[in-house]
Amino acid sequence: MDSFFSLELVSLIFFVVALVASPGPAVIAIIQTGLNYGFRAAMLVIAGIVIGFVVNITLTSLPLAFLFTRYGISKNILAGLGLLYIFFLAYKLSVVKTSDITKKKNRLTAVNSFFIMLLNPKAYVVNTATLANFSLGFENGSAGHFIAVGGVIVLTAFICDTCWAWLSSLASGFKFSPKTLLLINRSLAALMVLSVTWVFFTL
Repeated sequence: MDSFFSLELVSLIFFVVALVASPGPAVIAIIQTGLNYGFRAAMLVIAGIVIGFVVNITLTSLPLAFLFTRYGISKNILAGLGLLYIFFLAYKLSVVKTSDITKKKNRLTAVNSFFIMLLNPKAYVVNTATLANFSLGFENGSAGHFIAVGGVIVLTAFICDTCWAWLSSLASGFKFSPKTLLLINRSLAALMVLSVTWVFFTL
């Protein structure tokens, strides 16, 4: 294997880990689900995130990049829609109680997490920057370039997200009091809002 390719691949993996492993809306959704409903439920959320990521990368590499360049306001519109949707999900998380967990009420689904990724402006910015800076030996803009770099992004994100799901599901074994659980869920909801609001105002 070419040494430059190896170095670029390692750099890409570390770059993606630094971006996707940090707490953002998707990671917080995984932690909240794993903590309250266990590993299997968190993996369903991850399934939605991965599908959303694939669609996100496809849109980034095709029409959306042109749209953002040609019509700058389109990025702000997408960011605004994403902000509203994540506010809605944060509210949904903030009202989860012990009785809701037993009834599986207010649990995030794969559909919810799919839309988190689809409407997440941070993901489009990250994918655009990643595709612009890494080629893995392929010609920039070629199908091989998008498939190779996009594949590394999705696989690395999946591994990071699975680690979050596993760690949070371990914590679900602790018997939290209803008041503590409500406080944890509201703190996670607040983190979700703060993370996406920061991204919105730095676009």
